[in-house]
Amino acid sequence: MEVLRLGKNPIQSFGAYEVLSAIEGNSESAMEELYFDDIPVNSQFENLMEEMLEKRPNLNVQCGVAIKGKERVNSIKKEVVGVSVYCHI
Repeated sequence: MEVLRLGKNPIQSFGAYEVLSAIEGNSESAMEELYFDDIPVNSQFENLMEEMLEKRPNLNVQCGVAIKGKERVNSIKKEVVGVSVYCHI
């Protein structure tokens, strides 16, 4: 599977984190795009996303509203060059 769209589901931040964590733990995963539209994320999710983007530069992540850390999400967007990271705030 290369694309996973979980947006507009009631999984909340914890569920989004668990999905991201499972993908990170599977080095053979072919995942290229993750969509968490309308799912709020917290700083724990943002930290893991940042780590994953360092390891998987071709990964595209789209998530919902950042619960905390608006500046953190903006800094991640600026730091990651050439990678699509969309966190709507």
